[in-house]
Amino acid sequence: MKYILHTILLISFISCAQKPIRNSYSIKQISSDYPVIIRADIYDNQVFRIQFPLVFEYTKSPLDKGRITSINYYYSKDHGKSYLDEISSNWLSRIWIYQIIDDKLVDKRLGASEEISQTEKFFPIEILGYTSHLVDTTKKTQDILRPYLEQIKARGVTQGKDTLSIGTFNEFKKMHPELTKILLEGDSISFNIFNNENQMDTLIVLPIRY
Repeated sequence: MKYILHTILLISFISCAQKPIRNSYSIKQISSDYPVIIRADIYDNQVFRIQFPLVFEYTKSPLDKGRITSINYYYSKDHGKSYLDEISSNWLSRIWIYQIIDDKLVDKRLGASEEISQTEKFFPIEILGYTSHLVDTTKKTQDILRPYLEQIKARGVTQGKDTLSIGTFNEFKKMHPELTKILLEGDSISFNIFNNENQMDTLIVLPIRY
């Protein structure tokens, strides 16, 4: 009886040892110290776009070879974003994606030729995404952003650029909490992760924290 019991335990141990370890990926939004970018039309005298710098940390099991092949940003029509109705109820959009390596931004045009994967040297990976939020033309919103517009007008359009880098994301939130909430509330971002056999492995969707 004792011999049979030992045999059963041994078989169970071998069976468990042969089971593959499930892939595990983790992506979370972390604090961002990168500047918010304002874009304006100095001829129409208004700010029409705000780009928020959102930073995410990507980690995975050492046994996994998963790589991020596409990232989509979901702009919600709710929470006072009435201007979206002019374009679409909601829409998916790619955002400007950078991989942060040694405090430098490496442009990642995700697609057939680019992807984000982990290496031993850069573990975990930090990903920066710049959104593209349209700004409504109401007097209330434009009055909030008027100081930035005046800075662009005073400087003039340089090298074809009508943009202005202002304070960090955290600083902007403290200065303009209501506007930040209107623009970001209800938004989300998705990460498509493919395995080593070029097959869709995991879809991670995160609500945007602000």
